[in-house]
Amino acid sequence: MIDKERAIAEVEALSPVGQVFIESQQYIIETLIEEVENGRFKEFVQNYDD
Repeated sequence: MIDKERAIAEVEALSPVGQVFIESQQYIIETLIEEVENGRFKEFVQNYDD
């Protein structure tokens, strides 16, 4: 488990772990944008909460 402070430090240092954090967040953002553009955002969010 990595706490918030370490995660921020990893991202700022552009370490391999930081890169994984960045890539995972980019994937999530791209997926959400795609769902909004396709009109399925509400369905996506409901399924994600399950």
